[in-house]
Amino acid sequence: DFVSGVSRANSTASKWLRSNPGACAPVAECLQGFQPQLVVCGTLAVGTCIRYEAQASVPAVYVFLCRELLEFFSDVLCLQPERPCFLATNPLLDSGPLQANIRQTGTWDLPDYTEVPSKLEDFITQKGNGGLAMGWGSMIAFGLPPEKMLALALRVLKSLQIHGVILGGWAKLDELAEQLANGELQSIGDDWQELAKFAAENVCFVAEAP
Repeated sequence: DFVSGVSRANSTASKWLRSNPGACAPVAECLQGFQPQLVVCGTLAVGTCIRYEAQASVPAVYVFLCRELLEFFSDVLCLQPERPCFLATNPLLDSGPLQANIRQTGTWDLPDYTEVPSKLEDFITQKGNGGLAMGWGSMIAFGLPPEKMLALALRVLKSLQIHGVILGGWAKLDELAEQLANGELQSIGDDWQELAKFAAENVCFVAEAP
């Protein structure tokens, strides 16, 4: 569920930070050095920002990227002095009721200057419309190793008999696809040869795409 997912993510992040000392600057130290007059804070730093507000009398304004996070951290909506908070979701997809101090802004998107890989452009030109793009982004499916994620994506496309684009993401599915094409990934299942043949004819693999 959502809570256990947050807990696993925090545990994984803490383990990575312990294994990579000095890779990231502690948020509390950065705040002390920068001395902001206002802090705009995502949910990953709620505890730190609450403590900094208590110590330095600098208010924090909270941003929630989904309603689940808003509900999970609902206590911060009652902090004094009263302040606005932001729900960064699309009103067309999330039209539920909101407290008076919450402003729904629509999604917050960073500009993407990534160029479309040439092989992807060629693939789309060749195959035309009607395909499907699949990827997990920065997520690793719980209980599903990357090679099984690749197999799942390929079996979905094959069962639908459509061409598709599979994004490598943090699971590096594009690199696993090269292993499959070279016959080095037979562990994905007895149908690995069929999947390899289908992928070669109907799937474009890229690490990322805009």
